[in-house]
Formats: sequence, C-alpha cells, structure tokens
Amino acid sequence: MSEKNTVTVRISATLEWPKLFEKDEMSDKYVATLINLKPGAVKILEAADMVVRDGKKEGEKQANYGRFIKASSKFEVRVYDGRPDEKCKTEDNPKGIPVGVRWDNQVRIGNGSKAMVELVVEDWTFKNTSGRGAYMNAVKIMELVELGGSDQFGADPF
Repeated sequence: MSEKNTVTVRISATLEWPKLFEKDEMSDKYVATLINLKPGAVKILEAADMVVRDGKKEGEKQANYGRFIKASSKFEVRVYDGRPDEKCKTEDNPKGIPVGVRWDNQVRIGNGSKAMVELVVEDWTFKNTSGRGAYMNAVKIMELVELGGSDQFGADPF
C-alpha cells in the first residue's frame, strides 16, 4: 500500500452552498465551496499541491467565485463560533473571539458567510483516475450570513 501525501492547512474563505450539518444528497458528503480565496490562501493550497480553480475561467455560473476549491468530508465537520463576543474580550483576546465554542446547529449558515477552515489535503484514487482532494476537518464561522434570512414571498404567497 502506498503512502498518501497528506497535508493539513488552515485558510480563510467565503462559504458558498455550505452543507455542514446535513449531507449533500448528490455526494452523500458534508460539502462547501470555498470561494474568493485571497492570494495567501491560494499560495498555501498550491504549496500543498492542490489545484485552485479560477471562477472567471469556469463559466458564467461561477464567475463571481474568484479563486475557489470545493471541499468535502465523509464525516461530520466540527463547526465553531468565531464571531466576536464582548464576554470573551480579555487583554490577550481584545477582539473577543471565542475559543472552543461549538456552533449552534439550529443557526443555519448561508452563502457569503466568512470562515476559517481547516482542511486535510491528500491524494485520492478511484478506479483508473486519481487526484488531490480537500477534506474539511473543522470550520470556524467568523461572519455569519444566515440561510433564508427573510421569506421573499411573505407569510402567504397567494
């Protein structure tokens, strides 16, 4: 059995189509597209031999993604709350970023939420194809855009 080239990285990203508490029906995995990656995050991923896609080259549907990757996990992703909280402010933590506070999974995470993401980047092989994948290990939500923030149709759409 050959050894996998495995690297753990942490990057900042904007989440698109995050499914962090329920598996995606198509892939049967927890998934998120990490979009608008900044040059530092792209450099980290490319150093881990990950292919970072360019939304402008992917067509109209993904033109606003900037540089992006798709990440997944077969296993439940650890999700933490990283939004500033006055109660967490200390001399060592002037921004009040909570540490180790698990996310309330009743609060739905929507497109545009900003997060720190820990990924395990490793080789994969399936039948006669192989590549390199990004697998989510943990996500820390820094800025929330709540899913379904308002009902566009109102209480009664008729």
